[in-house]
Amino acid sequence: MTLSGRRDRLATFYAPLAASPSPARRVGWESEPAHALRLALLVAALEPLDHIGSVVDVGCGDGALIRLLRAKGYSGSYRGEDLLDAMVDAARARSPDESFEAHDLMTPGPPADAVTLSGALNTWQADDQDRAARDALRTLWERARVALVVDFAVRDRHPGGPGIFPLDLPALYQHARDLGAVVSVREDVLPGEALLVLRRDRRPTLESHLPAAHQAPARAALLLAAREPAAARDTLSGLTGPEVDLQRALAQVALGRVRDAESTLRRLAAAQHTGAQFHLAALALATGRAPEGVAALTALAESPDPLADDARLLLARHFQHTSQPEIARRWAAQIVDPLLAREGAAIARSA
Repeated sequence: MTLSGRRDRLATFYAPLAASPSPARRVGWESEPAHALRLALLVAALEPLDHIGSVVDVGCGDGALIRLLRAKGYSGSYRGEDLLDAMVDAARARSPDESFEAHDLMTPGPPADAVTLSGALNTWQADDQDRAARDALRTLWERARVALVVDFAVRDRHPGGPGIFPLDLPALYQHARDLGAVVSVREDVLPGEALLVLRRDRRPTLESHLPAAHQAPARAALLLAAREPAAARDTLSGLTGPEVDLQRALAQVALGRVRDAESTLRRLAAAQHTGAQFHLAALALATGRAPEGVAALTALAESPDPLADDARLLLARHFQHTSQPEIARRWAAQIVDPLLAREGAAIARSA
């Protein structure tokens, strides 16, 4: 469908609503309480707001979202976009200090930390509505540096109505994952609707649940396990200490800064930090220095340190991969920790 065709259909849907005494119904929503709740969910998905420096509000209507964001203390930049000039005019009249522009959500536009879209995927038509929604999601995701938050009516959960086109939630969710996003879905608030949140990484979520400085190494470890090393590095910013430095070094390894990481690990290892000794040995194995790595791991594996079993398991893996099955089985058989022993037993069987 052409741009002018979409604009005409949107105008046909919204123009009669302009006479409604209800602000929510003037922009196509059923009631003031439901719309307020919908916007509150969008804002909650963006929190903590001090992580967000800019917002693009796609399908902004009369700009209700930015009024709520400002009330919640958001001080960053904002750009509201709507395909209909009448909506842009209404938004400018309600919030003259904010920026509103006519823009088609299907076309590229300025990037922002956060991009939001509330309902706009359900109020215009295409020959294949689900495919158009996926195309829109891809275009909007390319604009989002931190997060994309979308709410929409869900097929088989929403009754629909004249001009309302519920979408296939499983297909849209899978498409979001295919885009490489960290995805979450909420269907537990507004009947028949879903809130789909796409993030570049899970750092804001982890920082909201593990907010203390002493929890930063745990956050970083989780981010590294999720293969999000840049986020792991960033969550440690401004912090110091042996555990922080260890996780920062591991993030540097994942980011390809091996020389910097090794320098930090050697400093920590010299101070008898056994975690650093373990990872320094693992790094030696990974960079083709097997004698150095095996010697360090053997010393740790033969010690009473809590990481002894981790060292034994890494030695078993190494000798399995280097086609030395007898040595691999010997190290695997020495593992005491029941969880690690499971993998050790698997190595012993296959070695």
